[in-house]
Amino acid sequence: MANLELHLPTYAQTIGIGIDRWETGSPVLGIDYKPEICGNPGMLHGGAVSTLLEVTAIASLDAELRSEHGPVSLTPLNSTIQFLRAAGEGRTFASATVVKAGRRLANVAATVWQDTPDKPVATAVVNVALAPRTAE
Repeated sequence: MANLELHLPTYAQTIGIGIDRWETGSPVLGIDYKPEICGNPGMLHGGAVSTLLEVTAIASLDAELRSEHGPVSLTPLNSTIQFLRAAGEGRTFASATVVKAGRRLANVAATVWQDTPDKPVATAVVNVALAPRTAE
Protein backbone atom coordinates (compact mmCIF):
# COMPACT_ATOMS: atom_id res chain seq x y z
CA MET A 1 0.00 0.00 0.00
CA ALA A 2 1.48 3.33 -1.04
CA ASN A 3 1.67 6.35 1.24
CA LEU A 4 -1.28 8.27 -0.15
CA GLU A 5 -1.93 11.95 0.34
CA LEU A 6 -4.78 12.10 2.81
CA HIS A 7 -6.95 15.14 3.39
CA LEU A 8 -7.94 15.40 7.02
CA PRO A 9 -11.17 17.18 7.99
CA THR A 10 -10.93 20.88 8.79
CA TYR A 11 -11.89 20.37 12.44
CA ALA A 12 -9.00 17.92 12.86
CA GLN A 13 -6.56 20.37 11.30
CA THR A 14 -7.94 23.19 13.48
CA ILE A 15 -6.95 21.43 16.70
CA GLY A 16 -3.61 20.35 15.27
CA ILE A 17 -4.10 16.74 14.20
CA GLY A 18 -1.76 15.74 11.38
CA ILE A 19 -0.06 12.74 9.83
CA ASP A 20 3.02 11.96 11.92
CA ARG A 21 4.32 9.08 9.80
CA TRP A 22 3.35 5.99 7.82
CA GLU A 23 3.82 2.47 9.19
CA THR A 24 3.21 -0.54 6.93
CA GLY A 25 1.08 1.55 4.58
CA SER A 26 -1.16 2.97 7.29
CA PRO A 27 -1.03 6.50 8.71
CA VAL A 28 -0.05 7.26 12.29
CA LEU A 29 -1.62 10.56 13.28
CA GLY A 30 -0.41 12.83 16.03
CA ILE A 31 -1.34 15.91 18.02
CA ASP A 32 0.73 18.13 20.28
CA TYR A 33 -0.58 19.20 23.65
CA LYS A 34 -1.56 22.85 23.90
CA PRO A 35 -3.64 24.73 26.48
CA GLU A 36 -6.46 25.34 23.99
CA ILE A 37 -7.28 21.62 23.89
CA CYS A 38 -6.76 20.71 27.52
CA GLY A 39 -9.50 19.44 29.81
CA ASN A 40 -8.14 19.60 33.31
CA PRO A 41 -4.82 21.43 33.54
CA GLY A 42 -2.06 19.25 32.14
CA MET A 43 -4.44 16.79 30.44
CA LEU A 44 -5.60 16.53 26.84
CA HIS A 45 -9.37 17.04 26.55
CA GLY A 46 -11.44 13.90 25.99
CA GLY A 47 -13.01 15.47 22.91
CA ALA A 48 -9.57 15.90 21.36
CA VAL A 49 -8.75 12.26 22.13
CA SER A 50 -12.09 11.15 20.63
CA THR A 51 -11.50 13.23 17.51
CA LEU A 52 -8.02 11.77 17.11
CA LEU A 53 -9.44 8.24 17.35
CA GLU A 54 -12.22 8.79 14.82
CA VAL A 55 -10.09 10.74 12.32
CA THR A 56 -7.38 8.07 12.49
CA ALA A 57 -9.92 5.30 11.88
CA ILE A 58 -11.32 7.11 8.84
CA ALA A 59 -7.85 7.98 7.48
CA SER A 60 -6.65 4.38 7.81
CA LEU A 61 -9.79 3.03 6.16
CA ASP A 62 -9.53 5.60 3.35
CA ALA A 63 -5.88 4.71 2.72
CA GLU A 64 -6.62 0.98 2.58
CA LEU A 65 -9.70 1.24 0.39
CA ARG A 66 -8.21 3.73 -2.08
CA SER A 67 -5.14 1.58 -2.58
CA GLU A 68 -7.31 -1.47 -3.31
CA HIS A 69 -10.52 -0.14 -4.87
CA GLY A 70 -10.16 3.55 -5.68
CA PRO A 71 -12.09 6.44 -4.10
CA VAL A 72 -14.91 5.53 -1.73
CA SER A 73 -17.28 7.83 0.13
CA LEU A 74 -16.98 7.25 3.90
CA THR A 75 -19.65 8.19 6.45
CA PRO A 76 -18.95 7.49 10.14
CA LEU A 77 -21.99 5.83 11.71
CA ASN A 78 -20.96 5.36 15.34
CA SER A 79 -17.96 5.14 17.61
CA THR A 80 -17.52 3.27 20.87
CA ILE A 81 -14.66 4.79 22.85
CA GLN A 82 -12.93 3.41 25.92
CA PHE A 83 -10.92 5.93 27.92
CA LEU A 84 -8.18 4.03 29.76
CA ARG A 85 -5.95 6.74 31.28
CA ALA A 86 -5.34 10.45 31.10
CA ALA A 87 -3.34 11.88 28.22
CA GLY A 88 -0.78 14.30 29.61
CA GLU A 89 1.16 17.15 28.09
CA GLY A 90 3.28 15.11 25.65
CA ARG A 91 2.72 14.39 21.97
CA THR A 92 -0.14 11.97 21.45
CA PHE A 93 -0.31 9.41 18.60
CA ALA A 94 -3.00 7.21 17.08
CA SER A 95 -3.12 4.30 14.66
CA ALA A 96 -5.94 2.11 13.39
CA THR A 97 -6.56 -1.29 11.89
CA VAL A 98 -9.35 -2.13 9.50
CA VAL A 99 -11.05 -5.13 11.08
CA LYS A 100 -13.46 -5.73 8.20
CA ALA A 101 -14.46 -3.79 5.12
CA GLY A 102 -17.45 -5.15 3.26
CA ARG A 103 -19.38 -3.68 0.35
CA ARG A 104 -21.43 -1.24 2.43
CA LEU A 105 -20.00 -1.25 5.95
CA ALA A 106 -16.57 -1.22 7.58
CA ASN A 107 -15.38 -1.79 11.14
CA VAL A 108 -12.14 -0.15 12.29
CA ALA A 109 -10.26 -0.42 15.63
CA ALA A 110 -8.20 2.61 16.69
CA THR A 111 -5.75 3.20 19.54
CA VAL A 112 -4.32 6.39 21.07
CA TRP A 113 -1.08 6.41 23.08
CA GLN A 114 1.67 8.72 24.22
CA ASP A 115 4.87 6.96 25.25
CA THR A 116 4.27 3.51 23.79
CA PRO A 117 1.42 1.72 21.99
CA ASP A 118 1.64 -0.91 24.76
CA LYS A 119 0.13 1.65 27.17
CA PRO A 120 -2.94 3.01 25.36
CA VAL A 121 -4.70 6.17 26.50
CA ALA A 122 -7.93 5.21 24.72
CA THR A 123 -9.28 2.76 22.17
CA ALA A 124 -12.26 2.87 19.85
CA VAL A 125 -14.31 0.80 17.48
CA VAL A 126 -15.66 2.89 14.59
CA ASN A 127 -18.34 1.71 12.16
CA VAL A 128 -18.36 3.42 8.77
CA ALA A 129 -20.81 3.32 5.85
CA LEU A 130 -19.16 2.85 2.44
CA ALA A 131 -20.45 4.02 -0.93
CA PRO A 132 -18.71 4.43 -4.29
CA ARG A 133 -17.70 8.04 -4.78
CA THR A 134 -19.88 9.64 -7.42
CA ALA A 135 -18.48 11.84 -10.20
CA GLU A 136 -18.71 15.53 -9.36
